Amino acid sequence: MLQIFRKKDGAVSVFLTIILVPMIVVSCLFVDACRAKLAEPVVSSAGDLTLNTALTQYDATLNDYYGLMASSQNVDEFLNNANEYFQACITSQGVSASEGKEFADEISGLLTGRSSDITDLLQISETEGSSFTIKPVENGTLENPALMKKEIVEFMKYRAPIDGVSDVLQKFKDSSKDLTDAQKNADLVDKKQKFYEEEGELVKKSKEAYDKLQEYINLNITKESVSEMKSSFESVENDYKNLHIKMVKDLYNTQGLVQYSKSDLYENWQPKENEIQKGQVNSYINNAATSIRDFVNAARHLDNVYGQTPKYQAGTVYDIQYWVACNEILQQNNYYSNYVSKAQSLCKNMAKLKAAMDQLSDEEKEESYTLKNYKNVDTYGDKKRSELYEGLSTQYETLKKNYITNSQSAYNQLAGNLGRISKENIDNITTGSTDQKVRDIANKFNEYYTKYDNAYSLIDSAVGILKAAKSRSEEYQEKYRTWKNAADQCNTTMGEEDRKEIADLNDDVFKRATPEKIQELIDRLNNVKSLLGNLKKAIDEYKYNGTSVRKIDSYSTLKNKSGVNANKISYKKQELEKYTQDSFKFTTSSAIGKTGITDANNPAIDKVNTPDFYNWMKDRFQDYDEEKKNQAEKDKEEEEKKHDDKVKDANQANSDAGNEIKDIADRPSAAYAALLQEGFTDGKVKASKVASIVSGLFSDFSGTVNQTAVDLRDDLYTLDYIMNMFSYDTFEKEGKYHLCGGGVNLSNYESNYNAQSEAWNNEAVTFSENKTLTNKMINSSNNYSYGNEVEYIIYGNSNEKNKKSAYGTIFAIRYALNLPPEFQENWNDTTLKGMAIAIESASSGIIPAPLFKLVVVLGLTAAETASDMQYLKNGMPVELVKNKDQLTWTYAGYSEKAVSGKGFFYSDYLKLILFTKLTGNNEYAVYARIADVIQANMGQKISNNSGFVMKKANVYYSAEANLKVDPLMLNLPLTSDYSGSVSDGIIGQIKYKAYKG
Repeated sequence: MLQIFRKKDGAVSVFLTIILVPMIVVSCLFVDACRAKLAEPVVSSAGDLTLNTALTQYDATLNDYYGLMASSQNVDEFLNNANEYFQACITSQGVSASEGKEFADEISGLLTGRSSDITDLLQISETEGSSFTIKPVENGTLENPALMKKEIVEFMKYRAPIDGVSDVLQKFKDSSKDLTDAQKNADLVDKKQKFYEEEGELVKKSKEAYDKLQEYINLNITKESVSEMKSSFESVENDYKNLHIKMVKDLYNTQGLVQYSKSDLYENWQPKENEIQKGQVNSYINNAATSIRDFVNAARHLDNVYGQTPKYQAGTVYDIQYWVACNEILQQNNYYSNYVSKAQSLCKNMAKLKAAMDQLSDEEKEESYTLKNYKNVDTYGDKKRSELYEGLSTQYETLKKNYITNSQSAYNQLAGNLGRISKENIDNITTGSTDQKVRDIANKFNEYYTKYDNAYSLIDSAVGILKAAKSRSEEYQEKYRTWKNAADQCNTTMGEEDRKEIADLNDDVFKRATPEKIQELIDRLNNVKSLLGNLKKAIDEYKYNGTSVRKIDSYSTLKNKSGVNANKISYKKQELEKYTQDSFKFTTSSAIGKTGITDANNPAIDKVNTPDFYNWMKDRFQDYDEEKKNQAEKDKEEEEKKHDDKVKDANQANSDAGNEIKDIADRPSAAYAALLQEGFTDGKVKASKVASIVSGLFSDFSGTVNQTAVDLRDDLYTLDYIMNMFSYDTFEKEGKYHLCGGGVNLSNYESNYNAQSEAWNNEAVTFSENKTLTNKMINSSNNYSYGNEVEYIIYGNSNEKNKKSAYGTIFAIRYALNLPPEFQENWNDTTLKGMAIAIESASSGIIPAPLFKLVVVLGLTAAETASDMQYLKNGMPVELVKNKDQLTWTYAGYSEKAVSGKGFFYSDYLKLILFTKLTGNNEYAVYARIADVIQANMGQKISNNSGFVMKKANVYYSAEANLKVDPLMLNLPLTSDYSGSVSDGIIGQIKYKAYKG
């Protein structure tokens, strides 16, 4: 029994089984966990290696010519194969596939008793649906200004230490005070010029006002003349009343009246002997009978009409209107004239019949004739001629007695009264005298009204001009304060001179043409204007029946405006008098009471209460000579234009020829606007424009350049890079100037430069004048827009506009720098002073003497600057700051000076302008245009139209992958039976993302 308990066979196996299996499982877990951890550096290393390999595909030509690192233009093939390269890199490094399989088989055989198909012990693979990608970073090309800046600075850093560009900074520092002073001087001159120009404009406006006031004064409106006018108007109402009475009684309805008189009715008329033919006696009998008939009819009609006419009673009847009343009735159907006509016919026909009968023999008288039975004729029928004649004669005599010779007959009564009346009053019904009287009154009123209206207009115009003059005066005072403040704050020599000039300023305009004194005259004139307005109103208010008498200039207008009713005009005296009085309507002026004259509104402004500003104008302009003024203005204009051609030429480039970079497609700077600066190509130089340009460039120049070289390192490196890698307008000429070693001037530079042509084309690497920092030739073979590149980088437009901007800017800088010596030399020139005073006197101060002097001195400054520009354009330097002895242009004339090699070249001014751009807010535009130039040179010249573009010059790449690590030990049967298999077949995931550049 005891031996049973002592037996130990199998105990160890059971124990090992219990302990060993978990240990193996844990070991497998540790192995796979280590594999997952090890995979991370393997993936990172593989990705970095792939990115580094991509970066080796750089553009060697770009690097060789411009020192820039960027990818080749076509890296698509490498990028397409990058995935395979990455996959190869992430397999077990240093372990071949056969060795890996052998090692895996041993482990598998040990644990499972069979071999394995595993060849890669790490088993890193891409997750489902993903792949390794490598691509250029967005905005990671040299098209990006920030990357262009970084590469240029890196290139320059390795080429030379910061001390290499410190000489440029020192040159800027040495010039900073001069440039800052130039800005102040240009601004000071601008303010001074504006002050004197404003004085000229003030005097000019004052002259315009004075001319208007002289026109007004020439109208001679005085207190006495106004009183005379008022007196002359006192009788107007009575005059118009008389005109109205005349019109109503004698004229209104009398036009076209028939003049009456007692007519010859031919009762004693006798025909001539040869007029009567006895053979026509029967016709005479018939004519006599019809005449009796017609006369009786006419007489009866006239009797009827006479009964309708008013009865004439002396003393109660107004003759002319009685004439009108009778005429109106008598002219109906022409009864009166018809009576006269028929009476005359009757008498004549009876006389002819009697004469014919006297010629007949007794036998002929006894012959029969049948007379028609006419109405109102007593004799008719078949009777002897003698009987018919006797009957007709008897009736004729009766009619003559009753009508023709009867003084009480209607005709004789009418003819007697109307004949007398019309004869006595025929002249009284003519309108001529009334028409003239009406016209005389209207003319008198219109003469005064026109005079006052013209005066009113002239005063109104003068007030308007004086208001403008007052504004000018206020602006003049403001311009004075502005100039004085600028002079007080300007610590330059010119500032000191201006302070002295201000202290000695002429008080004539400054103290007498003040806004307050001008307002005093305006107020005085407004009072006169108010008086004139009331006088005009008063004249207009003299009205006949509501119409101003000045507008009634004829009898017809008087009649038309009278308001008279013709139907109410009576021939009865009493009624006529009443209507005449009742129909007269006339109003006098209420405004006449507001036309009292005091000192405040006295129209004689030149004699009574005269404001001081008027006296100042009179003193200044009373001897004004238009011809002299015009000549003075002509002299001033000639001085202004004197140097226009020189200035115009100075603002033109040597040549605008060359390829246009701005027209290239896909240029990197397309998003940046051009930064043009308009020059002076029209030949006109304005101090204000110069001040604006110089101020814009150098407003904080001193503060900027006084930073340390380290602070400005990047900008200085870029500046040096641009000026040494690209061409500009005077590139060759400056190079040849340096080769000449001196002795070059405007008269001999061409021959000297031609002599250096062969030396300039030297391609030896030891000759640096014509080469870049990478020792490549700068010429038309390598540079697409040779001679235009730096200007394009600064301004970004066409060659012509870029160079105009460059030369215009440099002209402004030189102009500002030339101001002090020109003023020092010429401002107090005795001849110029005398000329200026003469000009001021001739123009009555419209052109102030200091303004003329300014025009001359600024013209000389422009000429001096134009001369400087000729030197600069032809590759020669100009002294940055001249003294008066170095001037070529003075009031005495032109004299060429020797060229000093210590001055600034055209390229130095480009450096200045570039420096302000780089240290300002536009640096990225500059870097983008550097990229434009390099792209143009690489694509069009260096790489033979290869289509090189900066957007394909990649500097940065990114790589990205989503990977997994498959289990190796945990999926073996031993471990999976114990702990279960890994459900998703992944023991680790790796997200890789990296950037390289």
